[in-house]
Amino acid sequence: IKKYWPHTATVIVVITAAIVGISLHLQTRANMSSMAWVRLSEMEAVEDCETVLSDCQGTDAYPWILVSAGRLYAEDGNLGQAASCFKNVLERYGHMQFVSGQARYGLGVVLVNQGKDGEALEQFKELNKSGPAYLQKESLWNMGRCYEALGQKEQAVAAYEKIMAQSGEEVIASFYEEMASRRLTALR
Repeated sequence: IKKYWPHTATVIVVITAAIVGISLHLQTRANMSSMAWVRLSEMEAVEDCETVLSDCQGTDAYPWILVSAGRLYAEDGNLGQAASCFKNVLERYGHMQFVSGQARYGLGVVLVNQGKDGEALEQFKELNKSGPAYLQKESLWNMGRCYEALGQKEQAVAAYEKIMAQSGEEVIASFYEEMASRRLTALR
């Protein structure tokens, strides 16, 4: 035993150091993630975006921080920066249905505001096809509005009719049903 003790002690020290290092790393990641979610909840202005985006990269809150930053940039009129945030989410986190749905919706709205109704329509079509269920009527509504802007009355009517055909009890569904009904009356 005395013969192998220095080697055994070295192995024990190395394993202990590795375990402590991994534990510290995991604890640091958990703390960073918690801090990122707190920072997300505190983002209220464009001035907050750059710092929070920089500080929180690599955390599980980061895609949601990008969506929130996109919204803040859009509200501030910086549509190019907003679109960049939303596209970043779609490229990096497209497999995450809820956050990518929010990003696709935000990008569609930005594109409409930029006068790019055709590109916006594609975003809303994709959102309608693969986005979360709670955005279905909203995506159909926006598809109808884009079709109208593009002069495609028949497609607009079809989108609005789909809204009316889907039943929904939630308040937002009722809102879109009422709006679709008004647009159908105007288009017929």
